[in-house]
Amino acid sequence: MRKHFLLTLGCLLVVSQTLAQFTITTRGKLVLKEGTKTYVVGMEQGDFEKKFGPPDRRSSHNRKTYLHYATDGLEVCINENGIVEYFTLFAQANSEYKRANVRTDRGITANSSARQIEKAFGVPTDRQDFEYTSSTHIMYKIGEDVLQFSFSKGPLKTISLVHRSE
Repeated sequence: MRKHFLLTLGCLLVVSQTLAQFTITTRGKLVLKEGTKTYVVGMEQGDFEKKFGPPDRRSSHNRKTYLHYATDGLEVCINENGIVEYFTLFAQANSEYKRANVRTDRGITANSSARQIEKAFGVPTDRQDFEYTSSTHIMYKIGEDVLQFSFSKGPLKTISLVHRSE
């Protein structure tokens, strides 16, 4: 979330707040765009934070660092070498994240169905169905990386850009 400030009589007031507007481009290489700024999985954490700004909060688990941009609906996973392993954009708000303002260059948005995704992207590279959680992951290899659409009990929940470190 980008905040615009106004200083009036010594008081700092938040005048307006605009959510980040993300576009995922999928032609040849998987790229996350916000305005004129571009981000790719595999980039260094410092470069990402310099461009995007500091997270709302940080957490760590299993030698990975997570940057939580809750107001923008974005989670960034950093591996132990300081490299962005994945971006996850939340298509639906939850108790921790607001809904991300995201669309792909093929017209997919947070309201898209699995059928619409497959119509736009074709046959998935991989698909995983998990009966015990009523979730489905539809994956497309884009260049060297993976674009993953995750559904849980019906609607699209997340869109992830995942770095393949093979």
